[in-house]
Amino acid sequence: MTGGRPRRPAVEARLVREAAAAYPADAPREAIARDLAARVVGHLRGVAAEASDPAVAAFGQLGRAVLPCPAVALASDPEINTLAEFIEARVKSLRQRSGWTLNANQDRADVEVCLAHVQVKLAARYLKILRK
Repeated sequence: MTGGRPRRPAVEARLVREAAAAYPADAPREAIARDLAARVVGHLRGVAAEASDPAVAAFGQLGRAVLPCPAVALASDPEINTLAEFIEARVKSLRQRSGWTLNANQDRADVEVCLAHVQVKLAARYLKILRK
């Protein structure tokens, strides 16, 4: 029996490479990974809104069907589950403050911190994919 983390879905690497193909050939992989992660996190905001509103979810699904985009797919694909990265960061933040409730401004700031954490994590993952 082997230990360790499960492998990332193959679709993630395919989508990262597909998205990277749209950048100039001479663009540094690090810059591509950072920019792609920023774009994915931007779309992740919409995915998070979809999780709490069925009407927003319906429009999101329609938009993805009409205009497929690798960055949107990286943010919304259930197999990749990027939303789980954000939720994990939010739960960690909640635990660090011992469950204390935040006011609206503090909550918005916490969301931004968590999204920034996810963005750094995704950029590192995407860079690793692009280096293979």
